[in-house]
Amino acid sequence: MLTQKESRINTLNERIFQPVLKTVTDDYIKKRALRDSWISKPHLILFGVGTVITGEFAAWNTGLMYGWGSMVVATILAGLHYLCLLLCLSELSSALPFSGGVLTITTASMGNVFGYIIGLVIFMQNLLPYSQTALLVSNYYMRLAKLTPDQVDYWKYIVSFIVILVNSIIVIDLKLFHRVISVLTCISILQIVTISFLMIPTFSKSDFWLNVGIMDFNSFLPNGIVGILSCMPFAIWFYVGVETLPNLTEEAKDASTNIPKGMLYGYGILSTLVVIVMTLVGCNPGIDSLQSSIDPLNDLLFINYDINPSSVFGMTIQWTLSLAHHVSTIGFSIACIRVMYSLSRGGYFPTSLSITYQRSSPNSFGHGSPIYAILASSVASYAMVVVTFLVSNTPQVSFLVYGSAFYTLTAAIFVFISYIILKFKSPHLQRPFDLSKYTNPYIVPILGIILDSFAIFGCFTSNAHNIIVFYLLVIQVFLSLLYYIFYVRHRLILSTEQKFIKLRISKMKQELILKDQQKLKKSGRSVLQ
Repeated sequence: MLTQKESRINTLNERIFQPVLKTVTDDYIKKRALRDSWISKPHLILFGVGTVITGEFAAWNTGLMYGWGSMVVATILAGLHYLCLLLCLSELSSALPFSGGVLTITTASMGNVFGYIIGLVIFMQNLLPYSQTALLVSNYYMRLAKLTPDQVDYWKYIVSFIVILVNSIIVIDLKLFHRVISVLTCISILQIVTISFLMIPTFSKSDFWLNVGIMDFNSFLPNGIVGILSCMPFAIWFYVGVETLPNLTEEAKDASTNIPKGMLYGYGILSTLVVIVMTLVGCNPGIDSLQSSIDPLNDLLFINYDINPSSVFGMTIQWTLSLAHHVSTIGFSIACIRVMYSLSRGGYFPTSLSITYQRSSPNSFGHGSPIYAILASSVASYAMVVVTFLVSNTPQVSFLVYGSAFYTLTAAIFVFISYIILKFKSPHLQRPFDLSKYTNPYIVPILGIILDSFAIFGCFTSNAHNIIVFYLLVIQVFLSLLYYIFYVRHRLILSTEQKFIKLRISKMKQELILKDQQKLKKSGRSVLQ
C-alpha cells in the first residue's frame, strides 16, 4: 500500500509530467509515411562511413597541438567508447525499430519527459556537425576560388547557403541521396588509401620517430593526462555520425539485422582509416605544420611531391578532395531531418513538419520525403553557420566542433543508462541483436559510461568554448522542460512508437505484479513451514 505522502507525489507527478496522448486517424499516419524498407546493407554501411568521413580529413588535426602521443591515446579511448556505444545501440535499435532512434530508446526507458529532452539533445547533436561540415565545405570552396579576405567576408554567406541548398535538394529523394552518398563515400575512402600509397616512397622511419616524438616522453605526451583529455573532442570527430544509422530503421531492409551490421562494419572501416591517417601524420612535414592546416592530408601530398596548389594538377586534386568534405554534410543533414521528423510525428514539434511528400507511384522522385522537416533543418543549419561566421574566424576549431562533441557525449551517456534500465525493466523484450550472447551485457554500458565521463571532462580542459556549450545545454534543458510541462505534454500523439512503448509499459507492470505475487507466495510458504 502507498503512503499518503507517496500518493501525493504520484499525483503531483501525473499533473506536471504525465502526457496526454492523443489518438490519431489512419489518415494522420498515411500523410507521414516514409518510403518503406528499401535501404540495403551496403547502402547503410556507406551512409555510416560517409557521414563521418570529413572527420578523417579535417578538424581532428587541431588536437595535434597537444602532441601526437596524446592524440593517439585519445583516439584509442574515443574508438573504444564508440564501440561500446554502437554495441548498445545495435541491441536497442533492433528491439525498438523506429526512426526516432535514441529518442525512442530514452522514451521507452525513462518516459516522455526524458525522451523529449534527449530528443532535443540528439537534434542538436546532428545539427551542429551538419552546420560544421557545411562551414568547412564553404571555406574550402572559397579557398579554391582564391577569394581575397574582403571577398570572403561577403561570399561566405552566399557559398554556405548554396552548399546547404544543394544538400536539401539531394536529400529530397532518398534513393538519389543514397546513390550520391555511396559513390562519394567510395571516392573519399579511395582518396585516403591512394594518399597512403603515394606517401610510402617518401616515408622515413627516422623522420617518423622524430616527428611523433616517440623516443622522448616529453615530446610524445607533452601535457600528460591533461593533453589526452584535451584531445578527446578532436578524437571524437573520427567517429561522430556513425551512430545516426538507427534513424533510418523504418526505411531499411531487414532493419533488425542490417542496422547493427551497418554500424559495426562502418566502425571497422573507420577504425582502419583512423590508423592510416594517424600514421600519415608522422610523415614530413610533421605535426607542427599539420596541426593548423585546413586540409592536412592534402597538404601532406602537396609538400612531399612539391605540387603547386595553384597549378591545374593541384587544383584538380583539391576539387576532387572537396567531395569528401561534402559527403558528410549530406549525411548529417539526413540524420538531422529524421530526428526532426520523429519529434514532429510524436507531437513534440509542430506536427506539420512530419508530413511527407506522397506521390502516386512509390518510385517517384521525393516520395515519402518529409519536405517541411528538410526545409526547417536547412534553415536551422544556415542560421548556425551564420552565427559561427560572426563569432569565429577559425572554422576548423569553431564552437561547432566542441559543441557537436559535447552533445554527442551527452546523448551517448543516456544511451548507456537506457540500455541498463531496459535490461532491468524489460528483460523479455525481443532483441534480435543480443549483446548477452557475446559477453556480460552490463560490462559494455558501464565501460561506456566511464569513458564517456572521461571524454566529457576532457571537453572542458581543451577550450573555453565548451563552457559556453555547457551553459547552452543547461538553458536548453530548462526551457525544454518548461515547454514540455506547459505545452507539449498536452499535444503528444499516440504514434507508432508511443503505442509500442505503452504496450511495453503495461507488460512491465504485469511482470512486476507477477513477481510480487510470487514473492508473497514464497513468503507465505516460509511462514507455514
